[in-house]
Amino acid sequence: MSSTLIIEKPNTADIVRQVLLWVLVVVVLVPTLLVWVGVISTFFGYRVVDSWGTSMEPVFRNGDALWVKQIDAHDIKVGDIVTLMPPGEESITHRVVKIEPVCNHCDSYFLTTKGDANNFTEDWEVTSDWTLALVVVHIPYAGYVFDFCTSIGGRLILLGLTATLFVIYVRRRQIAHGSNKPVSAQ
Repeated sequence: MSSTLIIEKPNTADIVRQVLLWVLVVVVLVPTLLVWVGVISTFFGYRVVDSWGTSMEPVFRNGDALWVKQIDAHDIKVGDIVTLMPPGEESITHRVVKIEPVCNHCDSYFLTTKGDANNFTEDWEVTSDWTLALVVVHIPYAGYVFDFCTSIGGRLILLGLTATLFVIYVRRRQIAHGSNKPVSAQ
């Protein structure tokens, strides 16, 4: 005897539901994972900085996310790409083209930096109250995701999408058990 395997063709509504569910999962999971990687990396001395502007093109583009690690000024080498964070001012990420100590026994340095796309250099006197960080990793366009996820609107949207995913999950479990009654989590 031969047995015939009957495969039901999924209807369009099921396919659309499945696609929307996967889109929702990706829209929630990717930003959430990026933010968690950013948060967890702080425990290992890294920090996420957004790249805004075009001075470092083509290496970094507007909206890239940069993972930086704080370093001491005496550890900087010519050619390093560093993020300079003067107290109370905006940070800037450029390539170091020259570094020299202000004096033999002090913690201050003269730093000359240049954005790869710039035609000019910038001189800085870096004192001990500045934060200096070496760029370690960059993810193209992820800065947009970080900015969105850390905004109030972004957090509310992610929270709403997460709640929607949870409702879909619970509803699918109810349907799978053939009941419209609430299903207890097992």
